Amino acid sequence: MVELAHYKAVNLARKLTSQNENDILGYSGYEDEIEKVEFTQGLCEKFAEQIIHVKHLPHECKQYKDLLDSMKENEKAHLLSEKERLRNIPEMIG
Repeated sequence: MVELAHYKAVNLARKLTSQNENDILGYSGYEDEIEKVEFTQGLCEKFAEQIIHVKHLPHECKQYKDLLDSMKENEKAHLLSEKERLRNIPEMIG
């Protein structure tokens, strides 16, 4: 399994997502390292811990169905908690 420093992991995730494909900020200069990375389920789970939305997960990680299902559940829970927080704002102010 490949151990990446946090900044390299986030940079790699940004570099490999189609949404940020042309993002110059996503360029890491570690092209050789990117080619050597094996997208194991463990590595993809580390990516998933850092992001909320499935759409930001690298394409190579989308082969792990259980990981996608877990992320979708977490995404729904996050949206519900955010809606609840927004509902409580008037009570907090008043």
